[in-house]
Formats: sequence, C-alpha cells, structure tokens
Amino acid sequence: MLGMARTQRSSNICGPVARPWCTHCGTDEFLLMESVAPCSCGVAGLVGLSYSCLECEGFSAHCVVVSAAETTLALMVSGMADDGHR
Repeated sequence: MLGMARTQRSSNICGPVARPWCTHCGTDEFLLMESVAPCSCGVAGLVGLSYSCLECEGFSAHCVVVSAAETTLALMVSGMADDGHR
C-alpha cells in the first residue's frame, strides 16, 4: 500500500507500557524503529519509542521498558546482519 498516508495507531506516549507490536498485522516482524528518546513522563527505566509497520504503514509511539527497546533494536540489527545488510 505504498503511497497511502500512514495511519497513526497510538500516540499516547505515556500510556500503558507495551512491547513494540503492530496490532493491525498481529506481529512485530515488519516494524521499523523510528526514534528512541527519554519518555516524556520522566519515569526511570522507560523510553519513548516510535515505530512504523512496513507491511500496513501504521505508526505507533509509546513508552516501553528500556530492556524491551534494547531487545527490539538488537533483533532488528541481527535480522539486518542475517540479510546481508552490514
């Protein structure tokens, strides 16, 4: 669906802490992390994470536990290395 406007699925950055996930596609397989920043609510151990889904072009931004962000980013880098994108 290239060319279509991206749908924002969640923008409550300090809402419920959840792992990065595309609720439309039901997976985290197609996520592209767009930014990681200190969470605007200032809670220690949380970061604000924004990401889009390359499959449905959805967008989401919310707080995640630092370890969840680290794990997601590590898996992305690992997947890029597996695909020869080093």
